[in-house]
Amino acid sequence: MKLLFESWRGYLNEAELKYSETAFEKILETVRTAVESDKEFFKKIKIPAEEVFYLDNKKIKNGAVILWLAHFAERPQRLGEMNFVHKEWNSETGMRDRILKQFIIKPLEILLNIDKKRPTLGGAGTGALKGQPIIILSINPWKHSSRDQIKSTIRHELQHITQMLNGYALEYGEALFDANGDASKLKKISFSSFEKEFGIGSQKTGLRQLSAKQAKERGISEKERTKRYLGDDFEYETWMSDLLDDFVKWLKDNEFINKSTFEMAALKEENPNILLEQTNNIKSRKLIINLAKQLGMKPIDFVKYMKTSLSFNQLAVKFSKVILTNDQILSKFAEDSNMNSYVKAVKTLKKLRPKEFAGDLVKNLELRLRKEIEK
Repeated sequence: MKLLFESWRGYLNEAELKYSETAFEKILETVRTAVESDKEFFKKIKIPAEEVFYLDNKKIKNGAVILWLAHFAERPQRLGEMNFVHKEWNSETGMRDRILKQFIIKPLEILLNIDKKRPTLGGAGTGALKGQPIIILSINPWKHSSRDQIKSTIRHELQHITQMLNGYALEYGEALFDANGDASKLKKISFSSFEKEFGIGSQKTGLRQLSAKQAKERGISEKERTKRYLGDDFEYETWMSDLLDDFVKWLKDNEFINKSTFEMAALKEENPNILLEQTNNIKSRKLIINLAKQLGMKPIDFVKYMKTSLSFNQLAVKFSKVILTNDQILSKFAEDSNMNSYVKAVKTLKKLRPKEFAGDLVKNLELRLRKEIEK
């Protein structure tokens, strides 16, 4: 399977869409408190800018400053009052570093809404608090079946917030560079919708999910509504992470992978030529004897085991291929995960994103497996 990357990933260091782990931990702890006390919560949560913005992109970096000043500062500034931006402007890189560094460290705030009456597991969107626009993350932990499911929902919605914030920052950044640093020429963006598409993959489907009511009003069939839901561009990255959460757990629960699997994969990558060199390299032979001893194995058995063990990439290719080509195993995984929609989702995305879905799945699964060895 050839790995294919979306064009927007050209300035990303990781494959899966990032999210604020600081906010994740705070939200998870607040949710735990809410469930234990059986109370709903409204709470402001801070998100460190460096954990959510892709700051290697100059337009996002500069736009994030405008976004913070115009929307998230304690006393938001009007765009026409940001004269310092033009004074500190470089047409190639944007605002000078000494200015950028002052604001990039500023945290942003989102509103956490823990709502017992919410009909869905969670959601991320926009609203207003005391007349000021704000980004809201909502969750109903009482509708979840496990702590792992709660964690997946929090991560999923934080990834949507990443999409929103980077989209807004990119909107401001592009306009700022077009205006050569003159902030007075910018138009204040609305938080009412995604103004700038971000983190939606390269093979855009153009599909957007609809509620049952909206579909009925437009005469759209349930089959088509399901397709729009599964193929929604803004759900692709977050859905991929949901699938990986459950798939890695399923592989471990069914002992398709274990601690030994990760250790051998790591050993193969740390010592790629150890088996080739063992016959005429004393150092390699000694290393094999030492490693075999650590694992409680005879050297000859260790060599046989290492020959048949797989690298992280080989493991990712193997298991991705299984759920992409074996309907029986895909159905079993979906059933065990209590997510029957995975069957339809995998088949739908294979058709809608034939050039990137398989490659993204392999690459992201490989990164997830590498993280397992760190645990």
